[in-house]
Order: sequence, then structure tokens, then C-alpha cells
Amino acid sequence: MKNFIREHESMVEEALKRGGEMRLLRAHHERQIRYLQAERFAHLFVMIAVAFFTMGAFVAMLLHRSIETAALLGLFMLLFVPYVLHYFRLENAVQRWYRLARRMDRALGRLPEWSPPGLWG
Repeated sequence: MKNFIREHESMVEEALKRGGEMRLLRAHHERQIRYLQAERFAHLFVMIAVAFFTMGAFVAMLLHRSIETAALLGLFMLLFVPYVLHYFRLENAVQRWYRLARRMDRALGRLPEWSPPGLWG
């Protein structure tokens, strides 16, 4: 996923510098945003499920201290941390892609007068 995000961003950046066929690029970019949003949405639910299981294992550890519940808690913690990091990466990528979309819209003349370039693209 990291490579997919990086490759798409570099392709869009290069196309913005060259100023090629922006309408086709914008349509392709919007499709890619939808794919990434679907991925982000699915990972949100998985991350929430893993968080609930982690909390359940934590409560079980408080109520019944044993090596098995400690191992279960450790396993869920090992799953939860990477899911949070992966979701964080997906969320940041979507935000960067929104800014790229605004830059493309600006190049196409689709943005209104009150939308100056700035921090948000």
C-alpha cells in the first residue's frame, strides 16, 4: 500500500509539473481517492474490532490474571499498534490526495475566486 500511494503521488506531481491532459488525470485521481477511501473505511472497522478485543483482553487480565490472558493481551496489542499506524498512513494519504485534487482543479480553472492556494492545497 505504501508503494501504491507513493507511486500515485509522484505520478500526479510529475503530471502537474508538465501540465499534460489534466481532465483525464483528475478523473483517474478521483477514482484512486475512492479506492483509498474504501480501503480506509474497511481498515477503520477492523481497527475498531481489534481495539475492542484488546480492551476485552485487558479487562480479562484484570479479572483473571494468568499467563494465557497476558499472552492474549500481548497478541492483541501486537495487532492493534500496526493497525493504528496503517490507518494513520491511509488517513494522511487521503488528505494529501485531497490537496492534489485541489491543485488539479485549480489548474483546470474549476475553483472559485475565494479559494486561494495555501496550506490545504
